[in-house]
Amino acid sequence: MARAIITNDDLVTKAFIRNMASVSANYTVPDWGYHVDVDASGGARTITLPSAVNNAAGLIEVRKTDSSANAVTVVPASGQYINGASSFVLYSQYDSVSLRSDGTNVEVV
Repeated sequence: MARAIITNDDLVTKAFIRNMASVSANYTVPDWGYHVDVDASGGARTITLPSAVNNAAGLIEVRKTDSSANAVTVVPASGQYINGASSFVLYSQYDSVSLRSDGTNVEVV
């Protein structure tokens, strides 16, 4: 019988992802603890993250689900950064990013 191997990273991710959303328009993630599937087949999409302030260890995953050439741009809350940048872009189908709040800004994990 084959057994699935669950890593510590899998356990951490599942512990911090409580909600899922599937969107096909620009979307503001309401809180940390979300997995967001984004269909950008109708045009480029922007996913806006909630504030990282006072949300240390929060986790958000964003995945582009369509095969179009339209980008999915992930932006932090106003005045915040993702790994020091103003955005993170997903270009290809099934590209994804896991993001963590450090309590002040956002880090790619």
